[in-house]
Amino acid sequence: MDGNYQMNKKINKNMYPQIILSDTKIEKIILKRKMLYIIFAKDGFSVKNAKDNHYYRTKTSRILYTDFNCEEIIIKLIKKYKILGKTVDIQKDIEISDFIRNINSKKWSCEIVKEFYSENGCFYILRLKDGGNKYWCYMDLLSKDIIYIWKEEIRDAKFD
Repeated sequence: MDGNYQMNKKINKNMYPQIILSDTKIEKIILKRKMLYIIFAKDGFSVKNAKDNHYYRTKTSRILYTDFNCEEIIIKLIKKYKILGKTVDIQKDIEISDFIRNINSKKWSCEIVKEFYSENGCFYILRLKDGGNKYWCYMDLLSKDIIYIWKEEIRDAKFD
């Protein structure tokens, strides 16, 4: 990890629903060996405060998926087309390398809209923007653990 996260960081594992990713913007994705890092934009994710039971945004934050196998990830882009006067949804498989390249190059902006978890993985509904075009996308991945890393919550950035 880079030096930004070496001092005064908070690290927790498998924290949903105390930490939520809905309404977060993905800034960068890094795939290393069997780990996938997702780095969020400056407004981070939301952490529940035990004292007042409210969620607060963090400063820049990231998550790490451990024991991640990129061969098992499923990413589908959903595009709407007009065919014979009717709107139809067409799903297209997206390779993880293409997804990462488009996010990291800023060709696509990506926001997590909804999140769902199971014992061995997670499912995200995403909103992609490519210039003026907007698409729905979903990502289904398997991981042993999700590790949440952040520096601090922003007390004037309540998220309810």
